[in-house]
Amino acid sequence: MVLPYTYSISSSLPLSFAIQHHKPVVATSIGSLKEEIEDGKDGILCPPKDHICLRKAMEKLIEDKKLYQKLSMGMKNKYKNHLWEKTAEQTYLFYERIL
Repeated sequence: MVLPYTYSISSSLPLSFAIQHHKPVVATSIGSLKEEIEDGKDGILCPPKDHICLRKAMEKLIEDKKLYQKLSMGMKNKYKNHLWEKTAEQTYLFYERIL
């Protein structure tokens, strides 16, 4: 999935879909995208308005199957950490710790 945003938005529904389906992301390094995507681990980040970086990143993902698989696995792991059960458990442990 390619997310070439030029301004920061609070959240990205397309990014959520990419995470759910374990798809690597090529995105601009802004706002919630740079907070959520780990460059080289589950996606590739590029500077905003850098069409050359975006093109090269897309080409690299198409040509390098090992990189595609690595980033897909990174998204799969990210998905596991975003499950509601995991969020509920972390919230419970947080409250238990502060009480």
